[in-house]
Amino acid sequence: MSMKIIFGVLIILGVSLVGARKSFIRMRFPIVTEYFFLTGTEFILVGLCLGSSFLNILDQSTLSSLAPLISLLLGWIGFLYGMQVEFRKLRMFPRSHWVATVTQSIVTMIFVFFLFHGLFLRLFPGNPAHPWWLPLCLP
Repeated sequence: MSMKIIFGVLIILGVSLVGARKSFIRMRFPIVTEYFFLTGTEFILVGLCLGSSFLNILDQSTLSSLAPLISLLLGWIGFLYGMQVEFRKLRMFPRSHWVATVTQSIVTMIFVFFLFHGLFLRLFPGNPAHPWWLPLCLP
């Protein structure tokens, strides 16, 4: 295991621990940055800084060697969200709420699909592999 991988994992763990402690507490931020810190957007900026555009700690070879760990952690996040679902409480909502939720989800999926389909066609002209299946993976 290279030193770059160990350093990258340590930085991500450190930023995650500090960010989780400081980001999701209710404290008064300046009005401009209030939603920035409460939504966890700073983690995206940390990822950009660690990536190839700035510090290049997490380059392509490092990320490919971290793929099993990333898959495990994403699965763990999905498991935690799935364990929070309480079907007894969901049955309390009337059918009209379920219809509205499903309709909103389908409309959002269609909107995101066509938006990103057009974006991918403009960004990668002449590449027929992605225009249909890649936007379907987004929603």
